[in-house]
Amino acid sequence: MNCFLRPPASVYAFTRVLTVVARADSSPSLRHSAALAVSLFNTMAQAGINKMAANAFTFGILIRCFCTVGRLDLAFAAFGQLLKTGWRLQVMALNQLIKGLCD
Repeated sequence: MNCFLRPPASVYAFTRVLTVVARADSSPSLRHSAALAVSLFNTMAQAGINKMAANAFTFGILIRCFCTVGRLDLAFAAFGQLLKTGWRLQVMALNQLIKGLCD
């Protein structure tokens, strides 16, 4: 057994990092931090970081970020992925979609 194998990344830890990045005050409108959170998610997903999968809260953060940057099409795509994965629907995700439609 290889002693250098790492255990799978914690979904909770990954989601926590995304939350912190998404809420960072990098600009007055928060658009830059939301875009950075989406970029971080994409980079980690493409790299297959320890085969870590997103959960319902991770998708909720992505939906919020997509709505913040004005990409409702991607917010609905993330919502579709959330439904396809079988995770239990979070009220936060629906609230963010509704807020995005109203803004």
